[in-house]
Amino acid sequence: MRIQISVYKPLLAWLCLLMALVTGACSQGEGDAPEILPQELVARMTAEAPPVVLDVRTPQEYAAGHVPGAINMPHKALAGRLAEVLSFRDREVVLYCERGKRSDMARAVLLEAGFTATQILQGHMVEWRRQQLPENRGTAP
Repeated sequence: MRIQISVYKPLLAWLCLLMALVTGACSQGEGDAPEILPQELVARMTAEAPPVVLDVRTPQEYAAGHVPGAINMPHKALAGRLAEVLSFRDREVVLYCERGKRSDMARAVLLEAGFTATQILQGHMVEWRRQQLPENRGTAP
């Protein structure tokens, strides 16, 4: 049985277009979010009006090491605990996780709740550690 490729070209073209659309939609998020460099965050943490820093990882990850002054608010719990962070709605908020995916999800929740000044920590905790920046250990207060 011989299959003619010309019959499948339109189908392959549609599949390629669909794949491009799907991968493009899945990659939106962090790339669209304003980012702050780790060194810039360190400098801004001592400013008169420092940003609110939200660590959206699990409590176990937070306890193992986190950005000094960060508030632990796991991304899965954020929507249900939104009342705890609503007072920061008009402040600059920096989000981070280990590598990026969870902070993108958390940012979407905050944007939906009316937060206007959200940023993503560029490189997240992986980059923070790579640069050997200050890190606190222990559970959230």
